[in-house]
Order: sequence, then structure tokens, then C-alpha cells
Amino acid sequence: MSTGDGRHALAARAELLKLARLLNRDPDQLSYLEVVAADDLKAFREQLTEVLFASSSKTLIRLAVASKLLPTGVVATIAQRAFGPLLAARVAGLLDPGRAVDVAAKLPPDFLADVAIELDPPPRQQGDHRDSPVPDPRSHARAGGARGIRDDGSLRGPPPRRLAGRGAR
Repeated sequence: MSTGDGRHALAARAELLKLARLLNRDPDQLSYLEVVAADDLKAFREQLTEVLFASSSKTLIRLAVASKLLPTGVVATIAQRAFGPLLAARVAGLLDPGRAVDVAAKLPPDFLADVAIELDPPPRQQGDHRDSPVPDPRSHARAGGARGIRDDGSLRGPPPRRLAGRGAR
């Protein structure tokens, strides 16, 4: 196997893991897709994300706009107790980066790590967050490591099992 083949296989595996998380499935259930090129899997995942969240995009935008009217502590509490990690991640993709950082600073590291796993915003939601300060990165890194997130941001292992009634899906 050449280096290029190894990178392709790794990229394809990463896309399969992301797709499994999006569908809340064990990656082994999608093993039949291992023969598909990584770029094609990524395109499929992005299209699927659009389909899954397009119907609720107006609602998500309204939630993001409404969050500007509330103190960050209240927004963080609502995100944690009412939204759950997936919905919180989708709304976070629509927030101004500075506001998102302020809300994140009020969230416990464990919940923030769960939100980080769900972050994979469609291209229209991506912003430049490189200059955004990260509150207490050591505690978030520890929480991420406990959830199978490596230091480089890649994921380890199967997606976390969802508990019935926990979060919005």
C-alpha cells in the first residue's frame, strides 16, 4: 500500500465516522461504504446534513437571533438543559464567533466537549474562528480526551451512545 493509498483510506474512514455520528449509527453499520472515495463520502455527508437541517434552518436562525437578547449565562443554561449537544452545535454555527465564545465560557467542559463532537457546520455557517479566544483550554482538552477526541481534533472509537430523551434529534 502506497502512502497515498494510506491517506485515502484514513480520509475515507474519517468521513465514515462523521457520517455515522450524523446518523447516530455505529460505524460498522456503514462498512459497506468503505469502497467509496473520501471526497464522495464528504460530498454525501454535506448533502445529507443540508437535507436533515434545511427544514429547521429558519427555526435555528430565530434561536440564534433570540440568543442575542438574553444574557450569555441564560443562553448557556438553555443550551445545556433544553437543547442538548446536537442542537446547541447547530445554533452555535449560526452565532457570531465572539458571542459563541462568550456562551462557551459559561458551559461546563463536559457538555462543551459533547457539543464539539457534533460541530460540523455546513459551509454557509463556517466562520473564521482562529482569532477567537478559547476559555480554559486545558479543562476542555481533558474533557475532549475523555470523549475520544485526540489533541489534533480527530475522533477515536465509535460515536457515543445517546440516552433516550437526552438532547434533541
